[in-house]
Amino acid sequence: MTSKLKWAIAPWLLILLLMGTLLLGGGIGYLVGKPPAAPVVPLNTRDVACLDVLDGDTIKVDWEGGPITVRMLGIDCMETHEGKKLQQQAKEFGLKEDEVLSYGKQAKNRTVAVTKGNTVRLVFPGSPEHRDSFGRLLGYVEADGRDMGKSLLESGLAVEYPAAHPRQDEYKAILEQAQKQRRGFWMMAKRAP
Repeated sequence: MTSKLKWAIAPWLLILLLMGTLLLGGGIGYLVGKPPAAPVVPLNTRDVACLDVLDGDTIKVDWEGGPITVRMLGIDCMETHEGKKLQQQAKEFGLKEDEVLSYGKQAKNRTVAVTKGNTVRLVFPGSPEHRDSFGRLLGYVEADGRDMGKSLLESGLAVEYPAAHPRQDEYKAILEQAQKQRRGFWMMAKRAP
């Protein structure tokens, strides 16, 4: 190769190398002053067998050879048993206690139909060891490729739990739609939460 040809090829190789570096190392955004998009943080997931359903938002799964209770992150279903929380829900939504119990049983039945005896996917936005004050694992539950929390909210069988979580904005929008369309217990509720 002649030295003239080498000098003619060298700038093109440098340009190709520079473009490849920009595209692979953060994109062309650096050229126009935009930082690259934040990296996607992978969620921890685990496929497990659902052994039992305790209520609409709480299931028992086989976890490393033994049963463990999982509380669905981001939602709260109506109660299925009498007690202080049932009374609070009745008062909060302007329902009779037997109406709260009825919607709690509907939520439980929905969760049983989709999860019990089946493999479900638990999705943890952080560590799979994150637990609530009762020692239950906190995570999203997916069954048949569908987020159970979303499904229960869409049906008007759950409200959004007030603690911060990654799907909070999406859950709030779904809850508002269910309220507007008066689905589930929203057809009888005297007031929104």
